[in-house]
Amino acid sequence: MDLEIGQGGDLGFRGGRLRTITSPGELVAQRLSLVLQIQRGEWFLDNTLGTPYLDQIFGKAPSLSALSAIFKLIIVGVEGVDDLLSFSLSLSPARVLSLSFSVAVGVETVEVVGAISTSEIVDAQPFIFSVI
Repeated sequence: MDLEIGQGGDLGFRGGRLRTITSPGELVAQRLSLVLQIQRGEWFLDNTLGTPYLDQIFGKAPSLSALSAIFKLIIVGVEGVDDLLSFSLSLSPARVLSLSFSVAVGVETVEVVGAISTSEIVDAQPFIFSVI
């Protein structure tokens, strides 16, 4: 059981009480959200948490196979992910990296879709997570 983190990054409240996550799929979705939205080294308590956007992903002419390998390692490394069911990564001429994947979490499936501008981190579009 973990505390729920809302869309804005704040703790989730309902009726004045902290919300907790009890579904394994929702818990993994929240963990994936955190690891994909945090720049590796950003959190002072664990500088290995996050995605190496500045070090390995943003750059001139990134290799799609290298980027795929980086993201796959990050995804399967999230606690609770049993299997990577599908994975798609593409880079547009405008340097927008689109990522979609689904993972198995017990009997549930977590689907993720998102896009990131590789030219500037401020252009990032939030990832959308759904638990099936």
